[in-house]
Amino acid sequence: MSGLILHGGGAAKVSGAYEEEWNLFCMLDVLAGLANSMLIEVPGPAGVGFEFWIRRPSAREWHQVKAQNSNRSRWTLTELRKAEVLQNFGDKLSADHDDLCVFVSAHSAAPFSRLCAHASHAPDLAAMLATYMPTAEMQQAFEKLRDTYWQLGDDEMTWRWLRRILVRTIDHQLLRQFVDERLAALVDAEPATARVILERVMEATLHNPVTTDELRRLMEEQACPRRALSVPGGTLSGAIRERALAFRDSRRRGLINGSFIGRPQVAEALGMLNRARPPRSVLLTGEGGSGKSQVLGEIVDELLALGLPVLTLDVSELGTQGDAESVGHLLGLPAAPARSLAAAFADRHAVLVVDALDSASSLNDRPIMLLRAVGEVIQQARAHPNVVLLLACRSFDLENDDRLRGLVYGEEPGERLEVPRLTVEDVEGAIAAARITATRTEPQTELLRNAYNLRLYVELGGRVPASFVSRQDLEAAYAEELVKQ
Repeated sequence: MSGLILHGGGAAKVSGAYEEEWNLFCMLDVLAGLANSMLIEVPGPAGVGFEFWIRRPSAREWHQVKAQNSNRSRWTLTELRKAEVLQNFGDKLSADHDDLCVFVSAHSAAPFSRLCAHASHAPDLAAMLATYMPTAEMQQAFEKLRDTYWQLGDDEMTWRWLRRILVRTIDHQLLRQFVDERLAALVDAEPATARVILERVMEATLHNPVTTDELRRLMEEQACPRRALSVPGGTLSGAIRERALAFRDSRRRGLINGSFIGRPQVAEALGMLNRARPPRSVLLTGEGGSGKSQVLGEIVDELLALGLPVLTLDVSELGTQGDAESVGHLLGLPAAPARSLAAAFADRHAVLVVDALDSASSLNDRPIMLLRAVGEVIQQARAHPNVVLLLACRSFDLENDDRLRGLVYGEEPGERLEVPRLTVEDVEGAIAAARITATRTEPQTELLRNAYNLRLYVELGGRVPASFVSRQDLEAAYAEELVKQ
């Protein structure tokens, strides 16, 4: 849909259907408890230029939804001005210093969308100007907003306004799929039936605010209560936590000398996941054996300590599963992973961890059905706004498998962190802690900067041929040691 531009009556029909779909998507936030209330078609001058407001625990959001730009295939600042989006947002932001504005379309709104996203990440104006506007296009767009479109004449205020704006780009077909997925997770009825009932409730509540309690009651009266998933002998939330603890413990068994060598990527990932507006996904990449799984284990431990729900999946443990539902059952869950996580923690942010994603790569001679199943797990997670994906994938597979790359990056922007080799100081420190006194050449030390190689070397106590030059040499020595034992 995003590549097709319609005009006249066709455009109006598409726009109306798209707007209604976004209304349903946000009304599900109210049903889940992610938002407190919602008012569609706000009466009076306050509602001019906006489809609805939705009140969340942190702020009220005013949403302006435009399926497409009939003149062009994207929204430039000039097109946003012509459509009065910038004026409407400026009026709302100046009238209430706590409210936020949201622009939603199937067409991209760059560079405006990038400015808003970067402003929300920048800790202050100085960082925004120095680091978060890397191109001349973004600098010029910032200046146009400041001087021409909003006429603020002030960098600080322009940055603060941009921080209070969210831009969402999603095509109609994907949006509809997301609504159906969320209905399946949140409502105890067939998604098609739940959709019809939610549409009726939405129509019946136009011009009147509806709260979470009221919406749940109205849905229950139409035989569409909230879905409650369970597991034998316990709770779903408890089963999810047990999986996360087991994942953490399994990663710790692979630590060098039984302790974690500090990696800055742990703190960086936690900072991203704990943002007021976290990215839809965080991707850890690195060479095979760089220590991505151990980094994930430490992140999971920190998230659990913070009380954040975490569900973990190791793709290397999958076999012939052909869809997300069967993957969920393998994990001991009553439904697909994201669906189970969203149902158990509907009103809270949660993290779905997917480790060893490269195990599903076609480069590794795995069944194509496995990539489809993992793809469905990830796509379903993207449908739930309270579920953030934390992925780990080997760089080589990501760069050389087009299907895997498309699956990882998806439709919405995420963050990527590279897990590099250990430093020479890390290597020397680990070897000293293991009391290994054998000398090494510079190439051997370089080889041991790979965390997997270093772990083999340390566990062998340095009992390897003095001439070792490769991972294969270390693995052969390790296998020989196991035979001796």
